[in-house]
Amino acid sequence: MKLLILALFAATSFAGTIVPNIKWNQIEKNNTGAAAAWGERSNATLHADRATATDSWQWGAQVLASYAGAAIEAGVLADEGLDNQNFDLNLGYAVMPNLAIGLEYDYINHDTGISDASRPSLSVGYKLANGIILGGGFGRMHVNGLPVSSNQLHFGVGHMKDGSTNELVLHYNLEDEDTASGTTMLSSWVVSFDHVCHNMVSKGIQMAANAKVGKVDGGETNWSVQPEFEYMAANHFFPGIFGGYADDGIDGAWNAGLSLRNTHDNFQWLAKAGWAEGDEYKFDLDLSYMF
Repeated sequence: MKLLILALFAATSFAGTIVPNIKWNQIEKNNTGAAAAWGERSNATLHADRATATDSWQWGAQVLASYAGAAIEAGVLADEGLDNQNFDLNLGYAVMPNLAIGLEYDYINHDTGISDASRPSLSVGYKLANGIILGGGFGRMHVNGLPVSSNQLHFGVGHMKDGSTNELVLHYNLEDEDTASGTTMLSSWVVSFDHVCHNMVSKGIQMAANAKVGKVDGGETNWSVQPEFEYMAANHFFPGIFGGYADDGIDGAWNAGLSLRNTHDNFQWLAKAGWAEGDEYKFDLDLSYMF
């Protein structure tokens, strides 16, 4: 069960938990429906990823739609050669100008020895003065085939203004044990910080950065820092660099990569190639249409 917690812990992205994810490529999902309700993005995207860890392709599709304070984000990922699928759905609605609520559902279907898992959750966000937003949420992750679930909480604060966002969030999974079987879902916590800034240096450079530190009960503290930059080289071409350092509590590794984005009318493609110590690589290709 510790391995499952570690896998979910490592794979989770926390951007867009309190404030909307305003990343410049406009295809990055939000982590909660409440955050999505504050945003204004509508597009459909196709994904193709390949990494050393699996040495196979991962295919996916997602739809993001927002109108008049209502938002829906739905996506699916599938692994080549394996019957593995990840499904996710975010629904958000701004019930008042300063209050947003959200519902989320994630389902992970594994073909390998790791059990399937599902997580329904709800979230809420409240706007204060000067662009400050408070948020929180509750979810319950259940591992199929096991009589044990994990309650998950998050609380945080965000700041939003034209062209930039910041958010600081605490995520906590409560330990839960089935007394009949002795099966235990370990507790874990993560503190994450995300920052996005557009149009720096005469509107030529855009920046994003995220950092997180956390720990699974009985394990070592792990952390990562990942900055990213993009430059407007021409009206429709945006080269970028990204990278950083990640430590899983046992070993740490540097990573780096290059990206190139092109926009034309409402179409966009984004290609990324990344490397990490140990000759690990990952290629990503996204094709999207903004509507």
